[in-house]
Amino acid sequence: EKARTYEMVLTTGKVQTLVNHSIKKQFVIFNVTPANATIEFNGENLSVDASGYAETSVPFGRYNYRVMHPDYHTSAGVADVLEGGSKVVINANLTPNFGYLDIVASEEYNGASVYVNGVQRGELPLQKIQLRSATYVVRIEKDLYKPYEQSLEVKDGETNHWVLPAMEANFAMIELLSQPKTEIWLNGELKGVEKWTGPLSVGEYRVETKQISHVPATETIRIMDTTARSIQLKLPTPLYSSMEITSSPSRAKVYIDGVDMGETPLILNEVLIGMREVVLEKEGFERQVRNVQVDYGVSSSLRVDLTENSSLPASLSSNAAATSITPMSSLTANENPVPSDGGNVIINTKHSDNYTVYLDGEKKASFQGDRYDLGYLDNKWGKHTLKLKGKNYTGGKSNFLVDSDPYVLDVKTRLLKNLSHTIGSFYLGIGAGVVDLYPDFFTQFNANVGVYVWGVNVEYNLTWDDYAEGFSHDVRLGYGLKVGRDFLITPQVGVGYFTCYDEGKDYYPGEEFERALFDYLFAVRVQYCFTKNLSFAGTFQFAPSMVDYDDSGMSLFNIEFRYTIPFRK
Repeated sequence: EKARTYEMVLTTGKVQTLVNHSIKKQFVIFNVTPANATIEFNGENLSVDASGYAETSVPFGRYNYRVMHPDYHTSAGVADVLEGGSKVVINANLTPNFGYLDIVASEEYNGASVYVNGVQRGELPLQKIQLRSATYVVRIEKDLYKPYEQSLEVKDGETNHWVLPAMEANFAMIELLSQPKTEIWLNGELKGVEKWTGPLSVGEYRVETKQISHVPATETIRIMDTTARSIQLKLPTPLYSSMEITSSPSRAKVYIDGVDMGETPLILNEVLIGMREVVLEKEGFERQVRNVQVDYGVSSSLRVDLTENSSLPASLSSNAAATSITPMSSLTANENPVPSDGGNVIINTKHSDNYTVYLDGEKKASFQGDRYDLGYLDNKWGKHTLKLKGKNYTGGKSNFLVDSDPYVLDVKTRLLKNLSHTIGSFYLGIGAGVVDLYPDFFTQFNANVGVYVWGVNVEYNLTWDDYAEGFSHDVRLGYGLKVGRDFLITPQVGVGYFTCYDEGKDYYPGEEFERALFDYLFAVRVQYCFTKNLSFAGTFQFAPSMVDYDDSGMSLFNIEFRYTIPFRK
């Protein structure tokens, strides 16, 4: 009825109220190429894994994003995260903002330097270098040729194959002429004997002609254009001394270095200084040979008593010892007509090798063998320092005083011991060391075998660790770097199986541990070579991924003795 209030009373059991909560967010997922691109989402950078995957959860709404990489075009867009919608997946494949440049040239230009926008990028032939898309100035430079420049365009994702045109020659074929047995030196480098032909670029060159028992001649030649020509060089000046030769009986024929000089008695005023072979022959008498040292500024006499022929073969009587020379007169320093004081220096060594000669700190010459005539020193007589550096031997500094001509210098050379260990050898090693497994240190014993071939090192190691009471082993690859004549440094990388405890276990014997954990390692060995066969080495080794089992990884330092068997001299 109207204007009345009614009340209904309900009697029920226990009442329970349930409230369901919902998250008002959703995930946004990115898959990007290249994988090392940077993702900026809603003003913040997202973390991208090695595969190019990134994710983030955000409230419902609209968000801006950018995918960037220095070598690619940037991709930008908007992500709508809707209520009731599914995850938002964005696949961003960036377009390359770079291309490649190939330069092909004929073999005569191999080794030419390549500059791109003024920066050297390598030598010809140049294969597929990556450049940002743009136009570049490419410059090619090579000795004996004029530089060549070209503008080249590099486009997105494309390779510009450029064939280098012929470069303009900037040299002349020059023939340098001297006399027999005369060395030709060009800017301090020995080029040939008697004559040399080769290309020279436009410019100035210092030319020396050298010959034993002569004063070197020096001149400057100028190449003004590319016209081929022959140049007759100045000849070295011979250094003469005088000699009086007599015999008993007289009228014996005299030959000096095979040249007929006449019959005794003789006075000769033009005898080249140095060691000369003097031969005396007379019918009915034995042939006499004398090796005579002729010194500059000293007149000398030689007297030979001839012996009548006997039943002995002439060859047995012709090998007489070198005869001393009796000085007749000496010139004072003021009377010495030598253009500049000096001496002809001859180098002797006990070991044959390819040597480089350094005189007073300056590279002077190169030679192969155990004896070399350094030539006439055009600097003053006095103290000098000479050093030899060879392929297999080295000679320390030798201080000497040039006080005679010629001056024979005996240089002691020593074997590069570390060369025997690296050029080709097999070795065995045994040692002990300390393993760092924080916070404790344990003892390790090791044995190894390996080889060096032209410096490349392959090694197998077997170790026993007292912390795990088990064996580990690994294989390493390295390269030997020679330091001086005795030391050898070998960086190494390797892989192996190591004994170790499970994560969370204490490092004490008796606890459970996992054997044969595969891991990689880095090592460096410093080795002192006592001889060609014996050496002492110290090695530091670090296994980085062992950090899963030890907060600091596993590091090792050990010392060992090695026995090496060279199989290539």
